[in-house]
Amino acid sequence: MLEPQQPKLFDSKTVIAIIIIGLFYVAWQNYLNKKYPNMKSAPAAAAPVDSQQTGKSTAETINKAEPKEAATATDSGSEVKLITKPAQVYSYEDDKVSFQISSNGMSVGRFELKKYTDRKDKLITLTPAEPGLFEMSWGNPKQPLSFDVKVLEKGVFVGTTSIGQLQIERKLTYLPESYSFLQEINLKNPGQVTGQFNLTSQDKILIPESSSWLFPSYEHQDFLTFVGEKKELINTSHASESFEKKIKAINLYSLGSQYFTVGFLDESEILADLTLISDFNSKSITHALTYQIPQLAEFQFKNKMFVGPKSSESLLAAHEKFVELMDYGMLAFISKPMLASMKWFYSLIGNWGFAIVFLTLLVRAVVLPFNLMSYRSMKGMQKIQPLLTDLRAKYKDDAVTLNKEMMAIMKNNNANPLAGCLPILLQIPIFFALYRVIGSSVELYQAPFGLWIHDLSLHDKFYVLPILMGITMYIQQKLTPTTMDPMQAKILTWMPVIFSLFMLNLPAGLTLYMVVSAVFGIVQQKTFMTMMKN
Repeated sequence: MLEPQQPKLFDSKTVIAIIIIGLFYVAWQNYLNKKYPNMKSAPAAAAPVDSQQTGKSTAETINKAEPKEAATATDSGSEVKLITKPAQVYSYEDDKVSFQISSNGMSVGRFELKKYTDRKDKLITLTPAEPGLFEMSWGNPKQPLSFDVKVLEKGVFVGTTSIGQLQIERKLTYLPESYSFLQEINLKNPGQVTGQFNLTSQDKILIPESSSWLFPSYEHQDFLTFVGEKKELINTSHASESFEKKIKAINLYSLGSQYFTVGFLDESEILADLTLISDFNSKSITHALTYQIPQLAEFQFKNKMFVGPKSSESLLAAHEKFVELMDYGMLAFISKPMLASMKWFYSLIGNWGFAIVFLTLLVRAVVLPFNLMSYRSMKGMQKIQPLLTDLRAKYKDDAVTLNKEMMAIMKNNNANPLAGCLPILLQIPIFFALYRVIGSSVELYQAPFGLWIHDLSLHDKFYVLPILMGITMYIQQKLTPTTMDPMQAKILTWMPVIFSLFMLNLPAGLTLYMVVSAVFGIVQQKTFMTMMKN
């Protein structure tokens, strides 16, 4: 009679399980560190703009220097002088934003979002560096154009200037309902002057406040570009050295964090070339659009610029193409319906935390039939386990016959070992899709749940939710039928601990999803066990 085999600590199945757990942990941490790194040598972030200075409606002089001249253009073969004047600043303010327009290049400066604050309760400022946004300049090296600016009505700024016989009119119209600017640049007699003009913006590289190998920061700054249908994403926070990138004929791009962004949509017949310069030493990033002057009697460039929160409603109100700036990656087909469902629950409940709870219940209800199928299959596998053990002993030297007999027993007992993996395989893309939704949706930015959870987009500072998640996952694991030997089962009991470590520095909203999902799983397992007994 054969003696029953004792489980070995380092049998092949146990070693494979340990390797899979280890690889998953290392890959996950490596992914987070690369996507959301911490640049330790970075200086402090730019100081916030004093919002007390943004309510002025009259122009004020900010440059007292005498007018000076610079040669930067050619008019019919002869050199043309550009004259700079003292800059005048024109202020705009409503209930949502405040900003300034400078006559020096007609750049947008001190753009503040009055309904959003940063983690230190200071207003979000989307133009922390000079010259601000979309300063119009001439030639290379760039010389800002001095405009004579008129405010036609609130939010409508028209500036005029000339270069030799070339007359330039730039009109900026702010559309408050969509956080966007409509820009029109009209050229008269452009055929008389050769050269190029630029729209230059500068910002600070986003520096994550804190990060480590175990607790990586998920804050990030991305540069997203579209050339036709081709999309490219550059994580500027991840750059470890200075770089310069040039892109021809760009039609849409943005630079921003996961919650706020600056976007540019070109609707002109002649598209601009884009130059992106990241200076690692000064921690600044510059994006400049360059337009060549057409050899025509008249020409108009028309664009739209978005400056605000990455809300799908605001982006859509600005232009349908701006919605592409909401980048959910290859899981967008899951992320978008999940966000829409969560918004619908919020409209009924008024709390984003409970919206996540109800979204979790909805997801679990959708995969419930697959869980029931999995439970039945695992119970079947558990029932036939003694038969399989006998077969392994009987046909230990005949692998072909062993597999044939095992398949026959499984078929007769409706047991499928792969069916137990199906719910897990379904949950993985849902988890990562929700990670993108919670980590990139401005609706959850600083949204409270209750009690100690004041911001669902940040990790649980007291780590209550990760601990609860580990406990509930452990209970659920104990209730789940298993066909593993005791040693393998003991190894896998560490899975709740490992997943709790994963969640320590991830958004509280995502951990809340995992806790509710595990609690649902416990109730589900109890219900299945009762059903099977009856």
